[in-house]
Amino acid sequence: MNLMILAAGLGTRLRPYTLELPKPAIPFLGAPLASYSLSLLDGIKINRLVVNSHHLPDKIEALFRELKLPAKSLHFSLEGNQILGSGGGINNARSLLADQGDFLVMNGDEVILPHDPWMLKEFLAYHKWSKSIATLLVMKHPEVGKKFGGVWVEEGKDQVKCFAKTPIAGLCGYHYLGVLAFQDKIFRYFKNPLQSENILYDTLTMAISQHEQVSIYCCETEWFENGTVEDFVSSASYYCDQLTSDLENKTNLNYWKTYLAGTLRYYGTEKKVVENNFPELSQKLDRLWQALKINSR
Repeated sequence: MNLMILAAGLGTRLRPYTLELPKPAIPFLGAPLASYSLSLLDGIKINRLVVNSHHLPDKIEALFRELKLPAKSLHFSLEGNQILGSGGGINNARSLLADQGDFLVMNGDEVILPHDPWMLKEFLAYHKWSKSIATLLVMKHPEVGKKFGGVWVEEGKDQVKCFAKTPIAGLCGYHYLGVLAFQDKIFRYFKNPLQSENILYDTLTMAISQHEQVSIYCCETEWFENGTVEDFVSSASYYCDQLTSDLENKTNLNYWKTYLAGTLRYYGTEKKVVENNFPELSQKLDRLWQALKINSR
């Protein structure tokens, strides 16, 4: 299976930090944001990893060349003067993804902490079983249709009816987690000629209008909004407290905490960027890394 990581975004809501570093390279708890997507791939065979870039492309390339990658080969898809969006970015990498069977797409700046170790494998198995042109990894979230747009389905069903930012009468909304599995026939539904395009509201909406099946797979996971500095700091503080407390008290970790600790040990560098301007969070992070080191002996 081939994988594409979407890493071309401007990260405007996380400025000024993203003026110097692309958002996937910003450390969260001492590990680059991009590493959290890569960590989900444990045990999944990836042939070709494709990363798109636009904002600070040299730093995106440097990041992924330095990371431990679960893939046989690494490729970059540069977007030139115009950022192409999630759909346009995938379409721009068509030559690296098409005619290879099903492929996976993940955002390069999401922190997803699964509640069980089989989440992504089960998601991919469900995609194969459903024979959908696309399957979206989703979760239940109380802010769907309010703070966040939603993926809307009939009660108890998995087939997507539409994508919308506000509630749809008679439908249930789910939060999209930035992970998609595709059949490669999805390339029939991208805009031509190449242009900016949203994978949900443009590409998949077009596929649904042509009677293609698009499905959801709902999972149990920890997830947070990290787009703004305020949200980033709040979430980092919360997860830092949660993991540090259990490590220091030698409490048996539940799975998402075990997963988080493993991700930090494997990809972490203890580097700080956002935390440097928030002394309390910086101190919490130092304490977390001390607990991680003590518990890895």
